[in-house]
Parts: sequence; C-alpha cells; structure tokens
Amino acid sequence: MVVLRYPFQVAVLAAAVGLAPVRAGSPVAAAPVRVNQPVQEYFTPFGVDTTPADRGTYGTQFTHLGTDFGAMGPEGGRIGWAEGGAARVDLTKAEGWAGLWHSLAGAGADRSVTLDFARCYPAWIKDEYQPRCNGVYVRASGTGRLGVEIKGADERVLWARTIDLDGRPKETRLDCDPAGLRAAKFLNWVAEPGTVLAVDAIGLMIQYPPLALADRTFLIAYAKLARCAAPGTGLVKDQSHRPVGAFDAIPASGLYALATAVAADRGVVDRPTALAVLAAARRAFAALPKADGWLPHFVTRGPDGKYGLAPGTEYGTVDTSIAYHGLLLAAHLLGDRDAEAAVLAQIRKVRFDRVRGSDGFVRYGLAGDGKTPLAGGWVEWGGEAALIALLERMAAGPTGDPKMSWSGKVPDGVGFVAELQSLFYPQFDGPRPDAVTGVDWLAVRRELARAQAAAVAQDPQAGPAARLGLFGQSAGEGFRGRGYLAEGLRARPAVLHPHYTLMAGLSAEDPGPTWKRVRALEGAGLMPPWGLVENFTSDLAEYLPVQGSLNAALECLAAYHLAARTAGRPDRIYEAARSCDATSRAAELFYPDQFDGARPIDGTPGTGPALGDRTSARFATGGLREPDRVVVVPARHVDLQAGRLET
Repeated sequence: MVVLRYPFQVAVLAAAVGLAPVRAGSPVAAAPVRVNQPVQEYFTPFGVDTTPADRGTYGTQFTHLGTDFGAMGPEGGRIGWAEGGAARVDLTKAEGWAGLWHSLAGAGADRSVTLDFARCYPAWIKDEYQPRCNGVYVRASGTGRLGVEIKGADERVLWARTIDLDGRPKETRLDCDPAGLRAAKFLNWVAEPGTVLAVDAIGLMIQYPPLALADRTFLIAYAKLARCAAPGTGLVKDQSHRPVGAFDAIPASGLYALATAVAADRGVVDRPTALAVLAAARRAFAALPKADGWLPHFVTRGPDGKYGLAPGTEYGTVDTSIAYHGLLLAAHLLGDRDAEAAVLAQIRKVRFDRVRGSDGFVRYGLAGDGKTPLAGGWVEWGGEAALIALLERMAAGPTGDPKMSWSGKVPDGVGFVAELQSLFYPQFDGPRPDAVTGVDWLAVRRELARAQAAAVAQDPQAGPAARLGLFGQSAGEGFRGRGYLAEGLRARPAVLHPHYTLMAGLSAEDPGPTWKRVRALEGAGLMPPWGLVENFTSDLAEYLPVQGSLNAALECLAAYHLAARTAGRPDRIYEAARSCDATSRAAELFYPDQFDGARPIDGTPGTGPALGDRTSARFATGGLREPDRVVVVPARHVDLQAGRLET
C-alpha cells in the first residue's frame, strides 16, 4: 500500500538535471517556479510503531515544517506506520473516523501563530520576495474516501476536499485560493469509516516569485534561518521546532545579524529591519553571562526571563569568534559605527590567557563553572582554528601570538571546516601560502571537495547521489536525528549534509557545477521552500528535514557569496572584511601583504597575488610555527552536544 515515490522522482530529476544549463545561477529572465513543500513524509516510525532506535527523534514528533502533528478522531488509535514510510489506517469494521493533524506554524497548542498562504515566509521579508501557497498535494493508496482539510486556529474549516481511492497509488493535487487562507493553522487528512489506506505524503504547492536560481537559493536559506529567530529576544533558536528560550544558539544569533544585513543589501528585507536585528542581538549579547569575555555556546531562558548558560554546554571559543564576527561585519556593512565600536570593545574583553593550554593551543572553551578549561583544544588545522587566531589578533592586537597547526589537513575531512573562514574573509581565496601555517588554503579546499566527490562516486551504495554529483560529508544531525555526526571522510558516505555542497562552491574555480548540484538538490526535493534538508542518505531513500539555525546560516552566507560572484555583483561581506579596520588587521596576520584597507577585489578564488614560498623572508618572521611545537592528536571522539572534536 505504500506509494513508491523515489524511483519516479529520481528518474524525473535525472532528466531535468541533464537539461540544466551549467551556469544555472546566472542572471536570466526568470519565471515563477512552482514546487512541493512536504508537510509530512512519514519516513520515521511514529506513534505505537516507534522503534527504540527512533524514540524521541525528530520524525516521531515533528513535521517537515518544524511543527508538531498527531492522531485525531474517535478511531485515532488505529493509525500507525507502514513499512516503507507511510501512515496507515484500517477502518474496515470501524464506526468512527480517524486522521492526522499537522500544524502549519508553531506548535499546535499555540493558536497565536498561523501560516499566511499569500505570504509564506517570515513577515519581515518584502512582498516581492514572498512565495504563495496555491494548492495541496496528497500521495496515497488504498480504498475508500480520504478527506483533506485546512483549519484555522479556532478549528473552523477554511477549505476542504474529498478524494476517492480505488486501490491504486496516486498523487492528487488540489488547488486553493491563498486569499481565503491568510491565517491557516492545520492541514489534516481524514479517513472515513470503511476506508483502508496508506498516506505516503501530504504537502503544500508553493509558487516562488520570478527569481534566478542563485537568488532563490539565498532567499530560501535566509527564510530558513529567519524562521529560527525568536522575535523580541535578539537571539536565534538552535532549531526551529524548539520553544523560544529552550535552547538558543549564540553563534547562529551573530550570523543571523550578518545574514539580515546582506538580505537588506539584496532588497529582501528593508534596512530598518537589518538595523533592528543588529541592535536586538547586541542588547541580548550584552546581557548574557560571560566567562572572561567568552560567550556561551547555547543559552536557556529562566523563569525570571533572563538567559543563562544551557545545562551541559560551555563557554565556547570558536562560538564566540563566529558570533562576534557576525555582529562586527553586520555593523560595518550597515554603517553603524557606534555598534561596530561597541562590538569591538566586547571583543577586547576576551581573555585568551584563560583558555590557552600548556601546549600553547587555545582550548575549546570553559566549562559551565566559567573557570575550568575544556580538555580538548584547537590543535588541528582548519577554519575553526583560523577564526580563533583571527579573534585573538582583534582582541590583543599585534601583541597577540596565536598558535596553529601547519599540517594543512582538514580534520577528518569534515567539509565545513575547510570553508568556514571564507564566509567572512576573502583573503583565503588566493593561490598562495599564508604567513602563519604556510598552507595554500585554496588548494586544500579544492582538494577536499574533489576527495568528497570521489568518495561518493566510488561507493556502490551511493549511486543515486553520485549520478547527481552530490556530496557532503560534513557535520550535523545524524540519520533520523539519532545523535550528532561529524565523521567526514573517516566513514563511508552513507549520510550527506548539503550545506557543504553550497560551501564547497566558495573555493570552486567555476560556480557553474555548484549551481548544477543545487538544481539537482531542488529537483530531488532536498531543497524545498522551507530550506535545505539537514541531511539525506546517499541512496536518496530518506532525508531529515530538521531546520537548524547554524547550518541555515552557513547555507545563507555561502549562497550570498556565490550569487554575488555569479551575477558579478559587489560582495558586501568581503568588502566589509577588507574595509573594517579590525578584520583587515586580523587578516594581516595570515596575509601581511594584503593589508590595504578597503581595496576592492573581484571575488574570484585563485586570482589574488601570491606570497611566495616557505623560504621567503616573510615566513622567517611571519609567525610560522616550528614543527616540534605542533601537537598531533591520535584519537578523537564526538561531543554530541557541542559537535566538537575533543581529545
């Protein structure tokens, strides 16, 4: 009784990708695009059929919109899960009805939040960028009668249709008028007495405004991140389905300010909105508890309304760097010099001496007591370690003496680690060694992308992903949300994280193949209107639609850079990084010959001037560490809460 969605979907996609232009993100006359947004595809066993391995995971509790769902009706207890991924119910001898309700916005119990079918994205996104919902689709099989309805917060039926099932699997697409659905709360399906059926999926038909693929990708990523924002707090939830204040993410909050600043630059939101987001984040950060200037990684809100360090988490070093980079560049980009000075003043309160180990490397952070350094540290090369060094140069100035490994090896080949620094700094895009580690970052980044693509291509079980050119061994939620995954190339490519698909494009010589992969993701249903999925299996059989704020921010900023480069537009983040005195002087640590204030760059990786080789005089005095001072870490484990590699 389960509808076979994937063979058909992948076959159609393969044909579509073959016809896609290589430079799919290039500016062309765009037409409105209509795509599916699943509300629920029942991959994960739920209800009475929940397995021990899946108990408490995302799919057992939440929809693809980041909302909740549940059984309803006199015979609701008969609803269960069918092998292969469907909700099933047998009402052959039943006298009552049964169905599933799905909230369209927020928790079902919160009747103050609804979905506007005429403006589906967060309200502060401008009208001309708002998608519309003009239909509902259902994939089902069985016999009997299936009802589909949309209800308001008061349980009043706003729209309803009936589908007669004849035993054959089919997809039914039903039009609706957005004008009459400006405050929809629930999308439900209802099986009448005597019906036997399996519902494979139920969702919305969304129409985007006319946008080129590159601009649409940025819009989708920004809306995903904005959906995690907690209005009125200045902070961003770790994941969209969490209640405000339950587990809010400080790095993502800083990145949200930067993403909103560039969204204003692109006209997606207005400038006052971007300034308000920045101001709210600054107020929130000022009120947060700190440990020697270091910010919390995650916070929770207490009964008194104040935020404190989330239990079991830490005051994080790289989290502080990411958050402050976001705020600082947002302030500079928006021309708010008072805010810029205030953020820099906070950075200069950060105490690196409290987190430096006896080996000279900065630790991951301080424990919950705000005093005890964590056991692990940034002893390996990569973007996270670079951001620590850059923050130290901003905090301490020329007297700062950051230490980094110069191995030139991305830890475990985890994708995002190679590209993180380039969300902020253009200087790492040149084909030249840096003055701290002696590594050609561009070469390492490109080689990692090639290695990841090869790993997928050579895995016999990853054929569906390989045929679409997809890869993404990075970090994020694991299969079905069963813990955190950060294995990179240490493991076979069973689960892929598509944020790295976008991020790898930052170092690509030509953005065309990246846009072809993005088009493939969208065609496969892996980049629906609510945003790139958290992960997908490399056989394309299943994906996890968690909307996490950090990965949304990585996707949003990567999409911004790629869209600017593709369209030949100025890259305001990179301009800000070069013209902001603090970030420009920090980058001077790695590229002394690049310190020149606000000199524009063309944004194409591989076109900058070369520094020379390791034997140059610059390297003799530029801070390159002696090999015998580098600590080699033979083994690591994954901290599931913080997603960190620790000794």
